Amino acid sequence: MGICDLPATLCEGGNVLTDGQAFLWRQRLRQERARRNITDLHVRILDFTQGAIEAGADEMSHATVAEALGVSVRVVGDTYRRAKGIGLLEWDAQFRNAGGVRRRTVNRYRLTMPDRPAEQSPDMRRKPVFKSHLTSSSLPYSSAQCAEPVVTLEAVRAAWPARQARLLAAFRRGPAL
Repeated sequence: MGICDLPATLCEGGNVLTDGQAFLWRQRLRQERARRNITDLHVRILDFTQGAIEAGADEMSHATVAEALGVSVRVVGDTYRRAKGIGLLEWDAQFRNAGGVRRRTVNRYRLTMPDRPAEQSPDMRRKPVFKSHLTSSSLPYSSAQCAEPVVTLEAVRAAWPARQARLLAAFRRGPAL
């Protein structure tokens, strides 16, 4: 394929992709979506980023992308971080000197192709989300100072239908005046 080595990087000679490379990159983007490694919003942001890079605007701020797509700056940052973790996007930090002080400016982005096939990736969110609303730390504990009995998960599950019935009855009565 000449200069380009698709498994390592789409095109080492520059950020502009050929039609075939762009197709492969978009196809991989869709595969990552199918594996639930990224969301539809991430796909939209990365599609926009690909178009901007191909148009020659490879130095963009998160705020510019967020404003163009009507999303938050944090979502753009999360998308880029996730794409970097998967291997779809890389960037180089840019700096400038302002009054003798080195300041960071926008990043220079480039599209890359991951070395490995699409697979379910580990959770790359900032904070892990716990699936259960009921954890052992939220249950009362038994000690000499604790007057309440120990509540088990089975007891909570057994009491659930009665709680649902009370809530439904309260809802039917309406607000108390």
